Amino acid sequence: MTTQRARILEPTNLTPAVEALRNSAVVAIPTETVYGLAGNAFDATAVTKIFAAKERPSFDPLIVHVAPELDTVEKLSAAGIVDISRMNREMIDISNSLINTFWPGPLTLILPKGPKVMDLVTSGLDQVGVRMPAHPIAQDLLRAAQMPLAAPSANRFGRISPTKAEHVLEELGDRIPYIIDGGPCDVGVESTVLAIDSGIQSNTSVSVSVSVSVSVSVSVTITDTNEKPRLILLRPGKITASDIEHATSISVERASSTHEKASPGMLASHYAPRKNLYIIEDWSRLNASESAPWLNKKIGLLVTSGDGQIAQQALAAIQSKPSSTVCLSAHGLDSEAAQKLFAGMRELDNSEADVILATAAPNASGLWPAIADRLKRASTR
Repeated sequence: MTTQRARILEPTNLTPAVEALRNSAVVAIPTETVYGLAGNAFDATAVTKIFAAKERPSFDPLIVHVAPELDTVEKLSAAGIVDISRMNREMIDISNSLINTFWPGPLTLILPKGPKVMDLVTSGLDQVGVRMPAHPIAQDLLRAAQMPLAAPSANRFGRISPTKAEHVLEELGDRIPYIIDGGPCDVGVESTVLAIDSGIQSNTSVSVSVSVSVSVSVSVTITDTNEKPRLILLRPGKITASDIEHATSISVERASSTHEKASPGMLASHYAPRKNLYIIEDWSRLNASESAPWLNKKIGLLVTSGDGQIAQQALAAIQSKPSSTVCLSAHGLDSEAAQKLFAGMRELDNSEADVILATAAPNASGLWPAIADRLKRASTR
């Protein structure tokens, strides 16, 4: 870890970051979802530094971010990131269809791990999460560095994800050399994570050859089957289950937190502020008993949708009122609420409030399931 404060880099000056990455250092980068802590995904020293800076346990796998040129499963396999020989024909076709539809963008695909991906990156699993970020600065950095980047969110483990460069500075400013300032993140919540499981495999196989970049080629064997893959949603995000079903004509299953396909962001407690956060589903029945953890406390109110009048009236009924209030979207726009979610949680966490009360997501469409997921994992149980 560095003993100096991180230097903020403008997007027009990526050279120091590229040099740092090539020398096994880690840097914070903007993506369209949240800021990531990036290091060479093929470099054990760099990956170890990611875990150390975040204080992240080794059982929590990392997502590998790739450049726009790696836009097919065949190219990902040629680069050593994915093992196409463990994918049947249907799995390859579905994966390529999803890549073609949603990349670059906030969709992470869980695919068979290639030979160049270390067990440290995948927490010992034989699958790897891969995505292609849409943020132009992230793309420029990937191209300039010429390496895939392991890049979990640039915050200390379990804490609120950063959506601005100053959030990264607050979290990791004394632990990393550089933070690239790309402004506020457009999406505001982490990528959708989708596992693609092959169907029942047959013994029929065919060989194909693929190439990527100059003079790099591989020969692979693909198991052929008519079974459609299972699509398992491990973490909700901007790309919804409906979006995926529309693109693939395959029903998407929703995994539980204990699903065998481990994924970043699936821990029961995650994205959490230092202060206790409670989600109030029904404000008309707000608990005013002596055992209520918010009684006689300074309350920070996080309003997911609307102006918060119902919540404030409920608090007034128990002789309380919020000392600080953050409304994520007065007009109930899921995109606006998602973009402001983590910044709003951080604002209340840094306020004079003793405890945070949050309104529930208003419905289960669009980005609201992702918002509800992050709030649930940030809440006190």
